[in-house]
Amino acid sequence: MSIRIAVVFALGALACKPKGGASFGDGPENDARFVADVYTWECQAEGAENWEGVFGFNVSLEVAPDALVPRALPAPGGCSAELSMFGADPNSDLQNIPEVVDEPRWETDSDSGELGNVSEGWYYDEVFENVHNCATADALLTGGTHLLGAGSLTGAVTPDPGMIHDVTMFSTTDYEETGFEFGEEIDIDWDVEDWDEAWIQVRREREGEAWESVTCNVTGLDSFHLGEDVWGLMTEDLGSVINNVYVAFQNHEMTEMPDGQKVEVATRAMHVAVLPD
Repeated sequence: MSIRIAVVFALGALACKPKGGASFGDGPENDARFVADVYTWECQAEGAENWEGVFGFNVSLEVAPDALVPRALPAPGGCSAELSMFGADPNSDLQNIPEVVDEPRWETDSDSGELGNVSEGWYYDEVFENVHNCATADALLTGGTHLLGAGSLTGAVTPDPGMIHDVTMFSTTDYEETGFEFGEEIDIDWDVEDWDEAWIQVRREREGEAWESVTCNVTGLDSFHLGEDVWGLMTEDLGSVINNVYVAFQNHEMTEMPDGQKVEVATRAMHVAVLPD
């Protein structure tokens, strides 16, 4: 099972006309999304307290001039079914960055890479996957992730991450191997600091792809009871799926480029209950 998920923003100015007749990205709507995502697991060392290390890291860019699909969370305490939270999810009216021939690049204080043009208007780099690294999210992403070689989107940078000290799930099943039982009562606690928002997503996955999901806004909380009110937003009989849970923390900002294009930038860290093989 592989993780193919990402969220991010970015956009470029252009001489052609998108749908609706407006100039490329000159309307009031957001134009692009540039996101750095890390996925965390519990690390252990003899004689030391457990901590959240990173097992996966990717960077993504979505470009949709004046047509970026919103990724706004429901109100704090609320839950929403089928909310798109990742760049691999469908987005309307994506367009490649004009006049950019080579692949855009990203750079942090400690690493760099290229964003492959996976499909029209979606650029993605799976920096590493399932390596079970024990570096922390703040060690990898402090200083932000910078977008380079992306035309008029060049210079967008994601915010600094916060700290994740601990995420704990209390369950009656051995979920780390098999996932959760549908309808299972799950209590989740976390200890974090310096994050703008927090959310929990129940993802019903088949071969790493989400077939159904519910996302709950838990901003301002330090615990959450996942019960029948959440499971009730989904369909029990989906065949062979793994019921996974992501506990996510994000910092995000809006950046206006010199030519007026509006780029959402985000840094996110997600504790994943069921790790990929």
